[in-house]
Amino acid sequence: AATAALQDRISGTTELQPDRAEQLVAVGGDIMVSCRYDRRMFVFNKKYWCQGESRHNCVILISTEGQTQVKQGRFSALDNRQGLFLVRMEQIILSDAGVYWCAIDKMYADIMSAVRVTVQGTLHFVILLRGYTRLGDMALSDLSEGANRRPTNSGLLLLSLCNSRHL
Repeated sequence: AATAALQDRISGTTELQPDRAEQLVAVGGDIMVSCRYDRRMFVFNKKYWCQGESRHNCVILISTEGQTQVKQGRFSALDNRQGLFLVRMEQIILSDAGVYWCAIDKMYADIMSAVRVTVQGTLHFVILLRGYTRLGDMALSDLSEGANRRPTNSGLLLLSLCNSRHL
């Protein structure tokens, strides 16, 4: 009973349980979160996925709203009506890190369980060679259309490693 009470304080409730309370993902990756619920009680309730540090400050990103399957931008949700609510987040970016909530819309008080998403940055390299700046294999001068840049013959070579958290 003490373990259930502690779990309730950490992740929300025992009526709605995510498969993992923490998700670790790399930039550009995808995550899938499975949240189990009591199908006898909540099969027809709206399920949703929201982001916010607390249950009282949570912005809804996607909801089933009477449907079993929904896709909105990088988010998709599926309620299989058998006690499983699935959420997928695609093409993760650094700003996706934070606390999310699997939630069931319920009169008076929604049922919510927290999932912390941690995003790992990746290593990028920048090379400046003869006046061109290169990021990976793409010349930055190619990124700005109409830019009329000519290489200089300075012969400068700079190799810099940057953590993507600072880019």
